[in-house]
Amino acid sequence: MARDCWSKRNVSKSNVVTSKTEDELDLEALFVADEDELAFVATISNKINYESDWIVDSGCSNHMTSDKEKVKNVSKYVENRVAVTADNSKLLIAHVGNIIVSPQYNKAKVLLKDVFHVPSMKKNLFSVAQLTSSGHIILFGPQDVKVYRNVEILDTMMNNSMLKGVSKLEVRRDTVCAGCQYGKAHQLPYEESNFRAKEPLVLIHSDVFGPIKQASIEGMKYMVTFIDYFSKFKKLAEGEIVRGVRCLRTNNEGEYTSNEISDFTREAKIHQQFTCPNTPQ
Repeated sequence: MARDCWSKRNVSKSNVVTSKTEDELDLEALFVADEDELAFVATISNKINYESDWIVDSGCSNHMTSDKEKVKNVSKYVENRVAVTADNSKLLIAHVGNIIVSPQYNKAKVLLKDVFHVPSMKKNLFSVAQLTSSGHIILFGPQDVKVYRNVEILDTMMNNSMLKGVSKLEVRRDTVCAGCQYGKAHQLPYEESNFRAKEPLVLIHSDVFGPIKQASIEGMKYMVTFIDYFSKFKKLAEGEIVRGVRCLRTNNEGEYTSNEISDFTREAKIHQQFTCPNTPQ
């Protein structure tokens, strides 16, 4: 994309590197953690100069380096966080500050803010998450990674057909992505039920399974289960116990909400209970 850019003077190549093939991967897993959460960090390298090169890391929560001389405006790190390696070794985060990365073919400088100084770390990690959280746009290509300062630049490139292989898209910032909301949502815990049946047939669980590809000897492709909550008895129970079924608990699907089932349970004086969909809890 750089060679076709309408403004080449703004394109700079830095010493941020990525690997090329899976056969040459040197994978090291790291974590940045506090007491309650862990953030996964994975670095993939291929014949890299670990002292000067920066590894693009899409899982890293913060930029990190072991070279304190690179860090400017340095201050002591006081928060309760450590870097944890794959073998569960904890690495101290000593300082935090800013780092200026010098491009190879441009006089412009790239400023990385809030970089962690981790003395025991062997690599310089370039955090994708930290850049995107500050409003930058990052595009991963087959040979390189490009960072754009804001979404307006990407919008302009799309409108002028400057991105090869990318169809024109409407870039909007006034909407909330439904997929993002679902992905970040947490299901609330279910309270433990205190209900306990004291005798058989007080509560019967039922469900329908099918259609089954291989039919039974009699040609049946569906199976229905009736399980007594008290005794877990799975066969005929009502004929052996002098009492009837009091409650039938099922899912809220059509096979149990039909008029035929409703009429049957009403005539048999059986109370129906329905569970919430997709909640086996």
